[in-house]
Amino acid sequence: LEVIVYAASVIDNAAIQSIIRGTGKIDIVVSAAAICHTVTPPSTIAASEVSEILQTNTVGPFLVISTILHERAIHGWDHEVKVIYVSSALSHTHICHLSAYAASKAAMNLLCVHLNMEWNARGVSIFAIHPGLIHTTLTGKVFPQDSPIWEDGELVLLFFPSYFRNRHFKM
Repeated sequence: LEVIVYAASVIDNAAIQSIIRGTGKIDIVVSAAAICHTVTPPSTIAASEVSEILQTNTVGPFLVISTILHERAIHGWDHEVKVIYVSSALSHTHICHLSAYAASKAAMNLLCVHLNMEWNARGVSIFAIHPGLIHTTLTGKVFPQDSPIWEDGELVLLFFPSYFRNRHFKM
């Protein structure tokens, strides 16, 4: 098993194409791009900030997936490909004033569902996951490190248990 890690801006089309074309056949891709706005009520977010968030969190990962699908078609890859998009619990519930971030993750979740429905029978599995609430620089903007939310790893499951019901993904 060989694991190669690449870091690039998902909105840099040339870099994404270069990485994907340079790797040869791809078996698994994990896309974990994310930026977030300041914690603020939805009505106070600047449109330019919403656009930047959607570009990075939705359009960028879609570019990665569509480039993989394009290369697969051109080169006749016939092996199975798995694409994993790292989403967020905020895409399913309201916890704080991060509406543009939540909307960007929710939009990509739905794109993944539709892309998976289209490509799964052809050997490409595309799905969104989220690791639950973990302390990162993004979540640290909302919940301080000493917040009680970090005490119970099961807490996040209370917000979106129905999302994974009736979802079938070929792995």
